[in-house]
Amino acid sequence: WSIECINEIIKTARDNGFLVCYNHPYWSMNTYETYSKLENLNMLEINNGASNRGSDMDYTPYVYDQMLRLGNRISCVGGDDNHNTIHFFKAWTMVKAESLTHENILNAIEVGDCYASSGPEIYELYFEDEKVHIKCSEADSVYIYTAGRRRSRTSELKEGESLAEATFEIKPTDHYFRLTVKDKNGKYANTRAYFLDELK
Repeated sequence: WSIECINEIIKTARDNGFLVCYNHPYWSMNTYETYSKLENLNMLEINNGASNRGSDMDYTPYVYDQMLRLGNRISCVGGDDNHNTIHFFKAWTMVKAESLTHENILNAIEVGDCYASSGPEIYELYFEDEKVHIKCSEADSVYIYTAGRRRSRTSELKEGESLAEATFEIKPTDHYFRLTVKDKNGKYANTRAYFLDELK
């Protein structure tokens, strides 16, 4: 195989109406030199429930950020990768669709109206007055990541406390931002990256 061959397969799939996801990058044993050259992906699997359960190695937000910094405007998704029942309900993709039809669900995933989770829920996410606002299920922390080194998290909580919303200022130099919700069990929900030119 070659990168050129893989990219040709991806292009053929996209040209024929398929969505293409780069699954479990850690378990696949790929290196940056390989995945950094992939083209035309729709999404990346940021959390694979099966391989993460067995090895704690396929929660890969760093791969998602690397792909974003290379200019790839892709969503992030989660999946159980079910091989047997012990893999059920470990990671999934929450979708905001007009209705529960095959067409509407796929359309929502294609445009990025979704987020990846292994536990937390995101109820609201909106951008207003140069700030991003998020409302979520009970969380231990909420983090913001950008294209550069600027990143931030909600303040430390006292024992027994939780939070259900957060607000972060967005700066013109951020290029993109994405949010992560972490609950008290160490489970995560990840939004896709939102590029600033989308929000104008």
